[in-house]
Amino acid sequence: MDWWHDALDYWAKAFGVGWTLVEWPPSHTDVPRFGWCQSEDGWLLRLDEGRAIRFLDWNAPEQVRSALAWTLRQLAQAHRSGSERPVGQAYRSCREMTFAELTVAVARADNRDDRRDWGALMQKKFPGYFVAIEWTARHANHERQLEEDADIARHVTEAVLGSGWHEFEAGGPSLLVFLSNDDLAAIECDGAASTSTCAQPFPQLLAVAEQLAAAVRAEAFVDARVWVSMPVMGLHRISSALASLQLTARMGERHNRTYGVFGDDPGLYLVSVVDALQWNVLQAMLTARAVQPLTEWPEGWRELTAAMLKANLNASEAARSIYVHRNTLLARIERLHEASGFDVRRGEDAIALYLAACSTPQQVASS
Repeated sequence: MDWWHDALDYWAKAFGVGWTLVEWPPSHTDVPRFGWCQSEDGWLLRLDEGRAIRFLDWNAPEQVRSALAWTLRQLAQAHRSGSERPVGQAYRSCREMTFAELTVAVARADNRDDRRDWGALMQKKFPGYFVAIEWTARHANHERQLEEDADIARHVTEAVLGSGWHEFEAGGPSLLVFLSNDDLAAIECDGAASTSTCAQPFPQLLAVAEQLAAAVRAEAFVDARVWVSMPVMGLHRISSALASLQLTARMGERHNRTYGVFGDDPGLYLVSVVDALQWNVLQAMLTARAVQPLTEWPEGWRELTAAMLKANLNASEAARSIYVHRNTLLARIERLHEASGFDVRRGEDAIALYLAACSTPQQVASS
């Protein structure tokens, strides 16, 4: 019997109303989970992506319908908490770890001694990925607002990821889901140039993470971020994958990113593990040849460096990526060369400029 059945029966008997389980009409995709819509045959309460409860000949006031939706929402949350607690607890533990502790946890990749019962995850097909959708709560102490934001995030996640994902209780303004590689392959890439690009998991993960973060921001009007873990190859890799998810989130937050996939930018990890004293020496080395101090380098030099690196030091490709003429880009490269002593067209110099771009106090690891 489904988790909602008994509670719904009590409500129906109390109000003397009949109900039936039906398919959710595809014409009402904008209604979130536990939201209501009125059809020709009566009120519909959305249970999940594909199912709804239809109430026959029931004209209940809005307050009563809201109370029923609230009851089922709380039961759903309790159901998730009970059945998915091991995964959620493990991820919450990762949130409490220092950067150094997360590093150790990720390095312990083959943890075959971990015999924990991972609940529903033990029935999933591997490989797969953990995805964390996080947002800044508008009213931190308003439980109803937090749940409404979570419902919107779930609705958006269904729209972007389809029906293959599985949610685990993470706590706070966030969702933690698992997506198998097979389900990832079934997702259409947003604006992808070719099918062959989508067939490779990593670029598709980046595209999906970016799309999901943008969609949650647009629908929920919150500051949303999306992080993706390392591949989960089996049950023995769950702990390290959860640690990699939090490590990716920690690095992304330090560098003001809104989405990230573990392994997307290994340089971020290197600059995150350098302590304050080492940063002082590194900054001194980076500015030793400069004519001007780093704070006075030409405006936009970080954007220029990132564009050149992503374009494999191809000036024409870099110019197109930031929407400037090639001659304009070359002039900016020369000005940066004169100020910094580094020519971003050379591989070694581009790496040095990348390190300089990352060398800000808030990006230094505190552990």
